Amino acid sequence: MKKVTKKEVREFLKECREDNPFGWRLWRCGAFIYNDKVSLFVAYHGQGLNEIVYNQKYDDIVEFEDLCNTYEYNLKTATNIAHEQIKNMIENYLEK
Repeated sequence: MKKVTKKEVREFLKECREDNPFGWRLWRCGAFIYNDKVSLFVAYHGQGLNEIVYNQKYDDIVEFEDLCNTYEYNLKTATNIAHEQIKNMIENYLEK
């Protein structure tokens, strides 16, 4: 299974934290495992949600919108927390 790098997580969080040109509000974001592949996802209020997440067809999921829609944590700290959550999700999945 391919791991998600801290750089990928940082870029993902950076994008989630930016103001979008349409004024959409963040609804959900995180990472999920489906068919032995880790994917990052983001959804905004009034916009479509990833089909796998919507139908709960994932093998495992971790959500961290609290790291995306708040500035309680700086980007570096938020990246470390999200990366650790993803790493733990993968480890738990592989133990099954």
